[in-house]
Amino acid sequence: MQRVIAIIAACGLRLSEGTRAEWDDVRDELIVRKSKTDAGIDRRIPVPPAVLSNLEPYRCRGTVGGGVKPASVRRWIGRHGTAFFVPNASPHDLRHSYCTRLAEAGVHPRVMMELMGHSSIDVCMEVYTHVNGVSRSQAVKDAFPNHSD
Repeated sequence: MQRVIAIIAACGLRLSEGTRAEWDDVRDELIVRKSKTDAGIDRRIPVPPAVLSNLEPYRCRGTVGGGVKPASVRRWIGRHGTAFFVPNASPHDLRHSYCTRLAEAGVHPRVMMELMGHSSIDVCMEVYTHVNGVSRSQAVKDAFPNHSD
């Protein structure tokens, strides 16, 4: 269960993509096959080294989650999200967080679009990225570094 959640959170996967992820497709990048949209054939998503090292002891054949069902992942995140200070969380919230973090890191929208597996930049920019007061303030400070507070 936790392996699927880790790969969903670290790679911004859809729940169905996370539960279908095959060990053979997990190296320094994850190859996502059978994309939901027609945005591309296969997606290649870099996997953070810390996630890879934590997954490695469990490497075997078959799926990363060992056949865990999407509904079970959804329930687990819903039940345990509060312990991680994310009440009422869902697997899709992990996807939103991934895309938002990419945007906050200044990743080009085209790169975000490809990592997320969308056919349009608009979806990433309008649906998956969230702006908060801190990011707005930081944007103005970055744009006008010579102005005092």
